[in-house]
Amino acid sequence: MYVLYVMYKINKINILIMFYSGFFSSLTETIRKDLFQKVYSHNTDQVISTINSKNINVNDSKLIDELHNTLLHAAIGTKNTRLVQYLVNNKSSQTKTNIFNETPLNMAMKNHDENLIKILLVSDSNDTKKLTDDLDKERTSHKRTRDERDKAVLEKELLYTENKKLKEDNCELQKTVKTLRQSMKK
Repeated sequence: MYVLYVMYKINKINILIMFYSGFFSSLTETIRKDLFQKVYSHNTDQVISTINSKNINVNDSKLIDELHNTLLHAAIGTKNTRLVQYLVNNKSSQTKTNIFNETPLNMAMKNHDENLIKILLVSDSNDTKKLTDDLDKERTSHKRTRDERDKAVLEKELLYTENKKLKEDNCELQKTVKTLRQSMKK
């Protein structure tokens, strides 16, 4: 009975630690801003050093910029392969979205950066299934967009041809009306 009571207390303490860990994070606003400034300035060594020395959780919910980009988003946006690899190796979440509803994989695909896409997909993250699903959705979306564009181009060509014929018919009608008016005046 006593063992159960101790286990209960330990679980309760662990839950409290998990709950309050966000309040006592080592991440201050100054460090957050400094980290993003270093990422956007391509100071990879300093970013890695700061994360390691301050023991910063790369998935800290406060570790986002004004556009809700995570460090991984920012590293992909700056095409910093080394930092992306570091963050992926340190289990940075690949499913978080920014204000544009883009995951890091979406950004890498939008930038057509095959190296970053491979790094994200090859990682042994638990997010791989979701990333693969995102990739499939993105491919489907691009195919649909291409199909819609092709259809719009075809419609434009048809409308252009029809418009040209209507203009010619209009010119002929104007000539006919002019001729009829002149004949009626006589």
